[in-house]
Amino acid sequence: MRVKFLSRKHVNRIWLMLLILSPFAYFAGLELYRQFDATYQIKFKLDRAQAIATARQYARSKGVETEGWKSFCKIDTDNNLYFYYRIKGEQNSAQAQSFAPAVTIRILLLAPGNKENMQVWLAPDGSVSGFVRSFAADPMLTDAPETVSHNLAETTFHARSEAASSIASAQPRLNEDSGSGNTIRRYAWNWSPATLPELKNKTIISVRGNQVVGEKIEAQLDEKFIEQNLPQRKISQLVAVIGYITLTVIMVIFGIFRFAERFRQGEVSYLRILIIALTVAVIFGGFVFITDVSVYEAVTTLKTTDTSWISKIFSVIVWVMLGLCIGFAYGSGEGDLRELYPGKLTSLDTLMVGKIFSGNVARSVIHGFALSGWLLLLNQASVSMLSRHANMGWQLTSLDPYFAQFNWAFGLVNWLASALISVIFILLLPLPFLHRRLKNQPLILFLLFMIAFEACSIWVVASVAPWTVSILPIAITAGAVLLSFFKFDLLTAIITLGASDLVTNIQLYLAQPAPSIRNSGFILLIVTSASLLGALWFYFQGRIYHEDQVRPLYASNLAERLSLQAEVSAAREAQIRLLPEHLPEIRQLAIAATCVPAHEVGGDFYDLFELGTEKIGVFMAEGGGKGLASALTIAFAKGYLMPRIKNDSRDDNSPTEVVRSLKTQLVKTMAHEDGLGFIYAVIDVSDNTLRYAGTGTFPRPWINLESTPLNSRPGEEDKITFKLEHENKFTVTEGLYYLQPGDLVSLLADGAGKLVSEKDSKAGTAFWKIIGTEPNSNYQLQDSLLSALHESAKHAAVISDDLTAVVIQLKNSAGESA
Repeated sequence: MRVKFLSRKHVNRIWLMLLILSPFAYFAGLELYRQFDATYQIKFKLDRAQAIATARQYARSKGVETEGWKSFCKIDTDNNLYFYYRIKGEQNSAQAQSFAPAVTIRILLLAPGNKENMQVWLAPDGSVSGFVRSFAADPMLTDAPETVSHNLAETTFHARSEAASSIASAQPRLNEDSGSGNTIRRYAWNWSPATLPELKNKTIISVRGNQVVGEKIEAQLDEKFIEQNLPQRKISQLVAVIGYITLTVIMVIFGIFRFAERFRQGEVSYLRILIIALTVAVIFGGFVFITDVSVYEAVTTLKTTDTSWISKIFSVIVWVMLGLCIGFAYGSGEGDLRELYPGKLTSLDTLMVGKIFSGNVARSVIHGFALSGWLLLLNQASVSMLSRHANMGWQLTSLDPYFAQFNWAFGLVNWLASALISVIFILLLPLPFLHRRLKNQPLILFLLFMIAFEACSIWVVASVAPWTVSILPIAITAGAVLLSFFKFDLLTAIITLGASDLVTNIQLYLAQPAPSIRNSGFILLIVTSASLLGALWFYFQGRIYHEDQVRPLYASNLAERLSLQAEVSAAREAQIRLLPEHLPEIRQLAIAATCVPAHEVGGDFYDLFELGTEKIGVFMAEGGGKGLASALTIAFAKGYLMPRIKNDSRDDNSPTEVVRSLKTQLVKTMAHEDGLGFIYAVIDVSDNTLRYAGTGTFPRPWINLESTPLNSRPGEEDKITFKLEHENKFTVTEGLYYLQPGDLVSLLADGAGKLVSEKDSKAGTAFWKIIGTEPNSNYQLQDSLLSALHESAKHAAVISDDLTAVVIQLKNSAGESA
């Protein structure tokens, strides 16, 4: 007995509870985030503008006036230092974090004409940890003697705090650099804090001429300590990257192939592709303009001209190209997804056509946010359980977005683009790829989960250390995406994947001491809260749109094609069922018949009627069109013929009369029979005659393997015109042929007839050579017919129609083939 544990009603109740309790999931998840997330622990007392102002003020203290200089900002993170300070504890590492913080704000000040720049390193609390000045060549500058430079560096180093509180090497190591045209001497003292022996530091004092142009601390952990105590991320990240690249290449190749097919079918929405491409390009390409990530390193080279704008334009072009790739990937999988899972794109369609206040969008937003809350809680709980170990847990991630201009705008939309890209590679391309190759639904779901697992790993592995800790959150994230899609739709899956990032960003912004970053958090909070309240209102009050109201124009073509495919499939099934299951057994005749189906229904049909011990009737129709209309016509013809031909009354059942009466009934009752040509032939062994009648472009008999019907020996053929009401008329061709023992009579529908019609063609030669083999039984003739059609089809470029044939051979008087 099969027990059903959860009914649909119970499942809906569970989902309703999850929906109602999702705010508590967010509350618990955010509390875990506050306690254990690495990025959350970093507190910036400066925002971008304050950091630049602090750097300028420090430069002024060093005698460098930077008013009018360009400014650039970049954030550096060091996860090894972060986990090291956790292991050592706050009390032992507080002083070290002041001169070698795990997170550093780098400010670059660039002089007009690119003649000089100055980099200043700031800790998150605003304290300066070092600076370096770089210069273009100055022919007027004279290099100072090395002893002067050494004494200046020595004095500068001993004035610094680490010289008094640390164990430092007695003599510095000298490195000279003359690449700029003037010699810059760099003196490096190696030292370690007394309480942190694993932290190998290097203070570098740079001297140019008789001026100190750099004071910088480089911190590096002991390699053995890293290997033994800190999470190793390089291998896991490399494996994740390789797997992701492999998956991407496979999906891109498949996407190109599918896009080409969809393009030929006219089932591509160029507007949707453009929307997706612009969304990705604007969000991530815009990040290039509101941050200095793409240009920072290039500007430090002091080229004669400012090339930062070239770097930005190039970066934007790259993101535009990637956006187009993502758009084409969406376009290649969109049609397949509509075909495989009707209705799963309706909410996204509604959003794309601008109906953002619809019930469709509102429900996807509410459901997605609710699921994302549970995703946040489960991920934070799974990692937080291990985060109590100092060398495990969340890692520092990129903090550049928080120092971007208009950082609130980027924080508001970047999660949506990132989630969209992920969902395309998790669902939109893999689902069609798997469905086109597999039929086992559980296997498809398992492989889809593995693909989702790999696609999510690239992001999670970069956020969690070691890799073993990331397995559970990767699995949870992959499962949440699939659950949201199959339970709801694609837009819900996108929001499920990204909404928790939006919410954690809001909390992160609000927790920062820097006023402008905190204000950005308030902006995000207000916009998000208003959006959720609006979505909740329209969840109940918004209009629900059906798929056919918001889908793109091409989707109507898709619906028409799917309808046609369903009709063709039904017609194919009907055609197969209408064909005879068994062939008649007549001692004097060897009989074979087949209909080799093409990709579409060709409208061919045949039937054989045993009219006695020495007589057989053959009916064949062709050109009746495709689809259910053709099948209905054939069904009508068979239903009319069987009682008419097999009755024992004295009605005229000659081929001419049978064809005339059938044609008359078809004209009266069937609206789409004009293209139908059919023949009814009777072979009578008692007098060795072939009598036939046909109308339309009917399949004419082939006798004795000749290339032209009925030309081996003269026969008789006449045409008779019959008139109906309303001036309708049709012509019936009747013929008589006298057979001899050993003659082979072939009836070939248009597909097979065209294939073998030319005597000298390779296809025709192969067919007639094989079919001419002398059979001893119906079975041997049937094998010969199938082999002949198969062999001749090899020589044809394209087979676009059914290959339908009936072959009958007269045996000699002894009952054997001639």
